[in-house]
Amino acid sequence: MSDLLSLPDIKTIEPPQENETDMMFKVEAVGPPECCPECGFDKLYKHSSRNQLIMDLPIRLKRVGLQLNRRRYKCRECGSTFWERLISVDEKRSMTKRLLKSIQE
Repeated sequence: MSDLLSLPDIKTIEPPQENETDMMFKVEAVGPPECCPECGFDKLYKHSSRNQLIMDLPIRLKRVGLQLNRRRYKCRECGSTFWERLISVDEKRSMTKRLLKSIQE
């Protein structure tokens, strides 16, 4: 499946669903985090997950939504839990950083 999104840390897991005005992609992170952001320990396990809607730049004049299967991890060393971090996503606004940049210009 070709990747229309070109986001380095997100991969498409199904072909997009499309209508006249919108495209919806089901996506997930390319890989799990390497270590705990609190203590740096590298032994983590999946704690839970949820779907999150992230908006992205339009494609072919259609509004683009990313249905992200976001995973939460727990550190085996310090016990902290955290959502996987994605460099392409602005966490405060539920949109990609490139969409935010486009809006601000």
